Amino acid sequence: MEPVTWWQSGVIYQIYPRSFADANGDGVGDLRGILDHLGYLNDGTDDSLGVAAIWLSPFYRSPMADFGYDISDYTDIDPIFGSLADFDALVAAAHGLGLRVILDLVPNHTSDRHPWFQDSRAGRESAKRDWYIWRDPAPDGGPPNNWLSNFGGSAWEYDRTTGQYYYHAFLAAQPDLNWRSAEVRAAVYDVMRFWLRRGVDGFRVDVIWHLIKDDQFRDNPTNPNFRSSDPPHHALVPLYTADRPEVHDVIYEMRHVTEEFSDRVLIGEIYLPIERLVTYYGRDLRGVHLPFNFSLLSTRWHARAIAKLVDELSKATARATTLEANFAATSEELDSIRDSLKAAELRSNTDALTGLANRHSMDEFLRQAQITAMEKDEALSVLLIDIDHFKKFNDDYGHQVGDQVLRLVAKVLQEGVREVDLAARYGGEELIAVLPGADLAACTAVAERIRRRIAEAKLTRRATGKEIGSITVSIGVAQFQLAESAEAMIERCDRGLYKAKRTGRNRTVTENELDHEPEVGAA
Repeated sequence: MEPVTWWQSGVIYQIYPRSFADANGDGVGDLRGILDHLGYLNDGTDDSLGVAAIWLSPFYRSPMADFGYDISDYTDIDPIFGSLADFDALVAAAHGLGLRVILDLVPNHTSDRHPWFQDSRAGRESAKRDWYIWRDPAPDGGPPNNWLSNFGGSAWEYDRTTGQYYYHAFLAAQPDLNWRSAEVRAAVYDVMRFWLRRGVDGFRVDVIWHLIKDDQFRDNPTNPNFRSSDPPHHALVPLYTADRPEVHDVIYEMRHVTEEFSDRVLIGEIYLPIERLVTYYGRDLRGVHLPFNFSLLSTRWHARAIAKLVDELSKATARATTLEANFAATSEELDSIRDSLKAAELRSNTDALTGLANRHSMDEFLRQAQITAMEKDEALSVLLIDIDHFKKFNDDYGHQVGDQVLRLVAKVLQEGVREVDLAARYGGEELIAVLPGADLAACTAVAERIRRRIAEAKLTRRATGKEIGSITVSIGVAQFQLAESAEAMIERCDRGLYKAKRTGRNRTVTENELDHEPEVGAA
């Protein structure tokens, strides 16, 4: 087993240089201020915070349109923070205390005052023209497509000099680099090497999932769940402006650059659902060392909720990474292991008791259904069905009757409800059904039909022939929301189930009824 590295076991402390500590009294924090307070972070005693590393937010030369995230020179310090000599002194002092130093790398965009962009916008024949993303106007003279800026409005800015639009995911003063250009990649990798040679221990890469955009410049689909109170850019699903498959090739190259130097770390800022987030570990764990897990910030402060998230993350990571990371084997042995696992997975896609899909195959199906719903700009809803008083069937009549009840409900889903695209046993007495194209109102109608058909069915104990009594179900309903994980969608269904059971059972509760729901676990 490989030893645990510093970034796996230590605490990383973020420092925003502008506000952390001001050494020269001008009212703005600086590098000397950070150096003067390193002992507070870790001086080797219990009186300090005891952190393992500091992560410095941008201190590069910048017009400060976005407080340093609009960079005009990647290899120099903005004078308000100090100088390269100050930086070198800070790194030396930090390393002397056993502290690692991580820098914020902002490769998605530059300042519009960066020499690269100044050259690019000088003319269509400029040597660096394709270092940024330029497009001709639409036939009506407007922006090339419907892409939106995260900071509001169109993501396209018209340049009168050259008669084209350039793309900016954030401010118009922050034009996006074209990461499909080999020259851009080489230039940024040289920036990384510049700082690595000065002793930095790694990078936190800003908006790393944004680096590659669709090469066909297709319109992003509209978000059917958008509300007027949402941020304006949430009106569209960023299907073609972020999390593109080719971004992993870029990250692999970045990882290779960091590994030209020993014991470095590559961290990715990524706002994505867990099943997409973990793909940034990369094939064979050759992506980022650490993708940010922002789900922890939005998870309810409840032990069960946090434990569930940790479990989901562990399972998703295991699915997303491959065997080479965990086994020392020849390529022939790995091929044999893969074949065996694939066969086992095919065998395990069906729940033996109900004949429905199992939880793993449902998770995979639901993820694909979400992508399809975004591409088709249609609704996607889920029903989570729980058999009321299920333990009673097992306690009073034996497991055989409980199994009969599960099979009955499964049969209703398989044969009696045409709107259901796929149904699965999701665990215990919980069954799940996916309804593409169905809004909440349609789902409620389907749920009631499921309930009636189950109530009309008659089950008897095989041993005595006596009827076992009425069967009722509680149902939670949720509709797919923008950039939502399958797990989060099902979590809202589960909350609906909980409310149904707390308020009388044999009910259908949609996500719209959850505003005043008591906390799970409160009882």
